[in-house]
Amino acid sequence: MQFFLTFLKYFHILIVFKGYITISYFLICFSQASVKADVNTIDFLIIDDDIIGWKGMIWGTTKDKAKEIIKNSIEIQRPKFKVGDCNFSHAAPLNFLQEKWYGWLCEDEENRIIKIAIEKGWNGTFFDKKNSQTKLFKYFLELFTSKFGPAHIYWKQCHNSRWNFTEEYLWNFKSSTLSLLFRDIPNKHLAIHVGAPNSINKLGPGICYQKSQDLRK
Repeated sequence: MQFFLTFLKYFHILIVFKGYITISYFLICFSQASVKADVNTIDFLIIDDDIIGWKGMIWGTTKDKAKEIIKNSIEIQRPKFKVGDCNFSHAAPLNFLQEKWYGWLCEDEENRIIKIAIEKGWNGTFFDKKNSQTKLFKYFLELFTSKFGPAHIYWKQCHNSRWNFTEEYLWNFKSSTLSLLFRDIPNKHLAIHVGAPNSINKLGPGICYQKSQDLRK
């Protein structure tokens, strides 16, 4: 009988101890996940608080060299298509909180990469209705604000070509401009554009009824 009681005592201690290990392991994993959920998740190339490129590639890198650096980039469109000042053909698959995105390489007329367009369910003109919606607007806004502070330029109460509401947050750096563009709020179409300052439109995301704001003030 004494042996049985002693066994139960140590068995209880073992359960508590293993429970402690389990909880500790959970906390460590949660802590690591929290650390990983920072701006480095998007692979900005940051030096001295300045975004100078993406995934180890600096703006102005030739397309061929960029494909060597961004090893998971794949050709999606042939021939390449043009949107604004960007020619697109290659993109790198991305995964943000189990959502599938693509980082499109924007090349200028001299085949230099000047911008990355991070998009979801987009082919340059149209959106895949099933795969283009995202729940991550708040996630990215909090992520960028915590890293870079309030947006330098904020456009709100704007309309896109479908006459749906759209808004945009911009952060300016010496070598880059970062845009968080909620291009279609009802349809939950979101884009992240980062590139050389002259590669990012700063005139607003559509027809805007109010002037832009500096959220730092």
